[in-house]
Amino acid sequence: MFTRKGLEQATRAPIARARAERIARLAPPSAAAPGTSGASAALCHDATCGLGADAIALAAAGLRVVASDLDLRTAVCARANLAAAGHPQWALVADALQAPLSASILLVDPDRRNTGRRSLEPESWSPTLTETLRLAARYEGACIKLAPSIEAADLHAALPPDLPYTLEWISHSRELCEVALWTGCLAGVPSVDVGIHEVLALEVGPQATTGRISGRPVEVVSLPPSGVSGISWLCDPDPAVIRSGLLGLLSLELGLAPIAPRLAWLGGREQPDSPLLRSWRVLDQTSADPKRVRAMLARHDIGPVRVMKRGHPDRPEALERRFRGRGSRRGLVAVARLEQGHAAFLLEDAPGEGPGLVGDKGFEPPTSSL
Repeated sequence: MFTRKGLEQATRAPIARARAERIARLAPPSAAAPGTSGASAALCHDATCGLGADAIALAAAGLRVVASDLDLRTAVCARANLAAAGHPQWALVADALQAPLSASILLVDPDRRNTGRRSLEPESWSPTLTETLRLAARYEGACIKLAPSIEAADLHAALPPDLPYTLEWISHSRELCEVALWTGCLAGVPSVDVGIHEVLALEVGPQATTGRISGRPVEVVSLPPSGVSGISWLCDPDPAVIRSGLLGLLSLELGLAPIAPRLAWLGGREQPDSPLLRSWRVLDQTSADPKRVRAMLARHDIGPVRVMKRGHPDRPEALERRFRGRGSRRGLVAVARLEQGHAAFLLEDAPGEGPGLVGDKGFEPPTSSL
């Protein structure tokens, strides 16, 4: 059962499961009720439940859940979906800011379309970020879902300095889906260690692997031109890594470096082993001048090419027509803006590997929310 708006805003099942697993791991059990023995699973209030995707995942993880929504039709859909999944049908019509129950864990997804159009301004959401933070302070732990394009620096400045919290950027199949603000017991860090950034990349590649990294953003120096000419592997990080600011940390861990300032492609001499990025072997490279590119392709008997790019003003389709060689084989070319000019890399193409949802403007990959 769904409404159009509810379906557009529904959490993807793998993300809902991962969220529920974290809450089940970190949430303290509830005290035993009077006259009973033993503690019970934590009670969670999904205060903006929508169609119930997160409530279903929480219940499946063994947590006790009460779902609520301000809209009657949406709450009816959530109740039906909980019933169809075989879970208790606690779905209420209630204002998130006027909680109808006492629970230890809060999950809230502010409506970013409160005025009919999607807004990136937190104080225009319903409830606003300020109201949501005030609400979260009443719970032992909370998860607040935020827009994937939200600026971390702005968020750090808006949060209370004594609030234990962690920011988690979550992607699914290399599409950045959301940022989760974890507070209280769900932050997973000591109360004095606030503002940690985390990345969770779900269902990456044919093996549906999971990638994780956490820490604080660090600056890393890009390769000099002489270093770029010596790379053997070109790597494209997951968009969650880029938006989280952890590109430098990932680079240091894997022995890589950006191939240019403010460019999110990494280069190195050894093939990295991480689900947080895709890598291609560099077969050859030259400047992005069409004559030089076609000469490079001729050396490898390449005719038609597929182009992926970062920092070049022209569309990939235009570059594909411009670079097309006369050889008998197909090729993959990456075009990148360097400190001076643009470079073209001929890459060893893996079957079925598309360019994916990568950005063309440095650190701003496209997402479903932009």
